Amino acid sequence: MPQDSKLSSTSNQQVTSQPQKDQIGAEEQEPKKSGRWTMDEHFRFLEALQRFGKEWKRVQQHVCTRSSTQARSHAQKFFVKLERKS
Repeated sequence: MPQDSKLSSTSNQQVTSQPQKDQIGAEEQEPKKSGRWTMDEHFRFLEALQRFGKEWKRVQQHVCTRSSTQARSHAQKFFVKLERKS
């Protein structure tokens, strides 16, 4: 049984260190950015929000450099900021 735990810990390291091609999918995906949003990303975010509303996958596709989770989080912070200003 100890061999199984070694095997599973090794496979866990492989999964977390670098995604396999199967996990990425058929099309090549560029890495998502982290940190502050650039003016260009924010502008594309606003365009996508206007066109697609809260369809975060479509917002993600329009922005290109951020995940749908990042877009959702950015929207939440953006709406809070708008509410404070009014």
